Parts: sequence; structure tokens; C-alpha cells
Amino acid sequence: MSVVLAAVLAGVLNPVLATGPDAIGFNPAQLAGPERPGFACRILDLEAGAENNAFSLAQYNRYTGAFLDEQAKADIVGSVPFAGFRGRGRLAANAAGFGYGCLAASVRTTAEGNVALPKDLFELVLFGNELGRVYRAQPLDGAAQVLFRAGVGGATALGRNLTLGGAAHFVRGLFCAELTEGWAYFLTTPEALVAEGKAEYRTAAGGSGWAFDAGATFRHKEWLMSLGVLDLSPGIRWTEGIEEGCYVLVLDSANAYQLSRGEGLTAGFSRGQAGGFTTFLPVQLNAGVGRRFREWLSGSFTVRSWWRMQPSLSLRVRPAIAAEVWPRYWLATGTTLSFEPGRGVGLGLVAAAVWRRFVVTAGMEDVAGLLMGARGIVLRFSVGYGTAAAGQGTSRPEVLRLKHGVN
Repeated sequence: MSVVLAAVLAGVLNPVLATGPDAIGFNPAQLAGPERPGFACRILDLEAGAENNAFSLAQYNRYTGAFLDEQAKADIVGSVPFAGFRGRGRLAANAAGFGYGCLAASVRTTAEGNVALPKDLFELVLFGNELGRVYRAQPLDGAAQVLFRAGVGGATALGRNLTLGGAAHFVRGLFCAELTEGWAYFLTTPEALVAEGKAEYRTAAGGSGWAFDAGATFRHKEWLMSLGVLDLSPGIRWTEGIEEGCYVLVLDSANAYQLSRGEGLTAGFSRGQAGGFTTFLPVQLNAGVGRRFREWLSGSFTVRSWWRMQPSLSLRVRPAIAAEVWPRYWLATGTTLSFEPGRGVGLGLVAAAVWRRFVVTAGMEDVAGLLMGARGIVLRFSVGYGTAAAGQGTSRPEVLRLKHGVN
């Protein structure tokens, strides 16, 4: 599993047709669309998600609080890939997002973390230690960070069919913790126990950096083609409150009697101040084709990919098809089917209720599993003002219905 979590919902039901402050989350060039709102804002925007590469929601419901027999233990261990368990969680809160015409601004805070554990650890915990077997936990990995971002974006039309856009974000790092090195092994012999482990970490209390977005759209008759690159960045430079620590444990052929006397076990811990370091944001590429087929129906095909350059190159790709339907002038519903190679099909459901110009949106998406087979879930809730223009079929005077090429 990649350590990068997908941004599931872009604030509207059809991301390719997004305008106003919602466009920045997919492609800033869409700010110059012909149906951009005169004024729109995102008053409240919350998103929470968690995922892993091993256990499904069905397994979680089946085994939580239950007695684990041998078959259940084998099922749990068998779900963990040979390369080990990887899990990730994310919480995002958008304090505000504003848009007027071809311009938009946003302020948001995100907290996220990931962890990697070896399969041997699950076998050791569930089945106990086997004589003569070496249990290895290598490498251990984990990280967490909290970021505050403030950004502005704009777009312009070139000719009748082409728009270009960009955005710049100031990123303030509020907290960062990383496990820079971690490994351990454990061996049980008929005579004694042998173990050794080491964990090095670093933390930071503050840092800063910049991130940039760029994009373009092209219209051909009723079709809109969109391409955007998000979070191009030299990285977040952490310079405040830097601390490094190291914990070492050695169990040198000790038996139970020696351990009870405090013999055979050596442990050491050290920590101190350190120099600054840099972490990198994942680069996101969004490509899509969308069309409004009727006043009440629109659809899109999108491909989203994420690259994380450090500490090692990882790539994640997610193609998806989406449909947005307005059964009533005040109600919109959307469905998304996505696919990730090696993981499976995911289902997303979202609904929006419109009262005058206020829009309340709630949605969820399972991560590659069609609900109960999913290995993760993302939930989202938002309240906006004037953000429903992309899909609402009724004409409103607040929507700038300009011809192509007019800025």
C-alpha cells in the first residue's frame, strides 16, 4: 500500500465541472469556467479517513471483541501481505474557502500519520513464540505531521476553448515526528531468549515551505478536458524544536530466572537537539473528462495519481467514473466507482442539499473493496454558500455565464 491517502471528494459531486473554491482541489484552471459563481465560499469542510493494506471492514466487525480461535488467528495473519502491514489515517479541516469569478483562496489544516509493521510481529502476538524461529521486525516505519496551509489561485481564458490556471500555498508545519531507523529480532531457544532492537526518531515543533499548483482545461463542444498538477514543492523545512532520540535494547541469552534478577537485559536511551531536516509533499496529478448530458445529469472519467519522492519513490494511480444526478432542484446525488491496481474496486456515495444558496454536502467512500470488503473508509461533511453552480440545473443571476474567452 502506498503511504499516500487519496483525496476522495473535491467538494462538489463532479470534480471535472467544479468551479469556485472547489476547483482548487482538482485543477485551478477550472476557476475560469463559463459558469463560475459570482461569489462562493466553503464555510465548513471536514474530512476523516483511515485505511490499511491488510484488514477489511468485515473482518474488523467479525473479530472485534470476539474470542479468537485458531482459524480466526490464521485468517488475520493470512490477510497481512508478506511485505508487512501498512496503515494510514488522515484528518483535514478547511477553516475557509472563498471564490469570486476567476479567483479563489483557501485556508486549511491537515493531520496525518502512517505506520508499517512486519508480518512476523502479528504471528508472534497471535501464535506465540516458536522454538528456534527468528522473528524479525525490519524495517519498522512510522511518521506523523500536522500542517497549516493558506493558498490563493487564479485562472484566465485563452481564446474560446482553453483556460490556464495556477495556485500558490504557504505551508506552515505545526508538528512532525518520524521513525528514521527501526529494527528488531527475537529468538527463543530451549535454553534462553535472545533479542535485540533499535529505534531512532526525530521530532520538530515548527517549519515552513511552499507548494504550487498548475493546470489547464480544454473545451470541445459539450466536453470538458481537465489536467492539473498539485503540490509541486521544494519541501517543508523543519527548523524549530528539533530533537533526535535513540533507544537500544539487547537481551543476551537470558533465561527466565536471569530476567527475574534483572540480568542479561541491557537497555539504553539517549536524546538531544539536532539540525533541521526536510519532508516532502506527495505530488498529485489529476486528469479528467466531463460532460453535462442534461440539466439534471452530468458525468466524468478521472485518473488521479500520487507520487511520493521521499524516503523512497512510490506511485499510486486511481481511475474512476462518476455520475451526478439532480432528482430535485434542491437535491443532488453522486456515485463514484474507482479502481486501484492490486487493490480492487471502491464505491463512493455523496449527497448535497441546497437551500437558497446554502449547500450542505455529506459523503463517504470505501477504499478498494465495495463497502464491507473495503480496507478503509473516508467520510466528509461540508457547508458552503453558492457552491452548487456546477451541477444545479436552474438558472440563477449569481452565476457568471460568460462566453469562452471573456475574463
